[in-house]
Amino acid sequence: MRPRRARGRTGEQPSRRPSRSPHAILKPRLVSREVITLHTLGETHLSDDSGRPLGGAATQRRTLALLSVLAIAGDAGLSRDKLVGLLWPRAEEERARHSLTQGLYAARRALQCDDLFVTSTSAIRLDFDRIACDARTFESLLAQGELEAAAGVYGGPFLDGFFLSGSPEFDQWSAAQRDRLQGLLVQALEQLATRAEEAEDFARAADWRRRLVACAPLDSSNVVRLMRAMARAGDRAGAIQQARVHAALLEQELELEPDPVVESLAEELRTGTSWLGESDAREAAPREAAPREAAPRADQSADASPEAAQRDDAAHVDDEEVVGPSLPIEGEPIAELSRAVPAVPVARADRSATPWRGSTLARPMAEIAVPIWLRWTSCSR
Repeated sequence: MRPRRARGRTGEQPSRRPSRSPHAILKPRLVSREVITLHTLGETHLSDDSGRPLGGAATQRRTLALLSVLAIAGDAGLSRDKLVGLLWPRAEEERARHSLTQGLYAARRALQCDDLFVTSTSAIRLDFDRIACDARTFESLLAQGELEAAAGVYGGPFLDGFFLSGSPEFDQWSAAQRDRLQGLLVQALEQLATRAEEAEDFARAADWRRRLVACAPLDSSNVVRLMRAMARAGDRAGAIQQARVHAALLEQELELEPDPVVESLAEELRTGTSWLGESDAREAAPREAAPREAAPRADQSADASPEAAQRDDAAHVDDEEVVGPSLPIEGEPIAELSRAVPAVPVARADRSATPWRGSTLARPMAEIAVPIWLRWTSCSR
């Protein structure tokens, strides 16, 4: 007969190690294959493939700041020292490096993606097959010349309203990136507006120039260009209203009087006077002058030879008054001067409404400059 095993003091059976069943459910690794999007232009947040914003740990500011810095760094990535200097500038070196390690781990857990980062001994970078960034897409489209698509991606200033407490270095970095990206947008919008104006699509040009004004609402030159585009598109009332809005902004933000150029253009639009700029006037002048040059005169005959012009002059001399007599030049007799300098015929008032070809009034001023000069000489004496 087999002896019984001795029990413990409490009379409990000794614990046994549970055996692992082949069908036991193991904890899955973080191997989600969906592409996550980091939104930095405008409101800063993360979203999944369907565009749904991610919550929980994915909204932590330190995680978003870490991802934003690495997204702008691109494929080159950043060294650990630079990351620590931006995100944990006041911590001791050992503690800061530990915080960076914890931050990388927290980002992987928040996004459920183990291969979110690509690390090496020299740098850390994002795996852009697993995460996309709108700022990176914006710059890529600009490099490809897709200006309109790039303008559509730009949803607002970079990290707008986003700050990181205890890290002024990060705030300075984000402000510099914000100015740089907005400068790229302004260049793209200006090119798009110019193209639309050259194609005489002034409604589209006004749309692009509205966005330019939104980027720099206190810039009067942008407001003037917008007002002209709106007026050309047929919206003069909207252009005048834009001048009022600009004047109110100058008063509220800078306590300045309305810009005189903007106010002058608004007044021209109100009164209906010419409001074209210098470049617009140069473009419009040849179009206005061409019909006048091509239009024939009503009394123009087929005979346009010099002999015909002389006959025409002779035919009208009898109906003209003579301004004279000719003034003498010192040392010459009056009779000789009269032969040298002919009198200047001037048409009577009753013939002013009837245009005629070849008259003295239609000749260049060089032909009548001598008698005028002689009159000035006589008056000076």
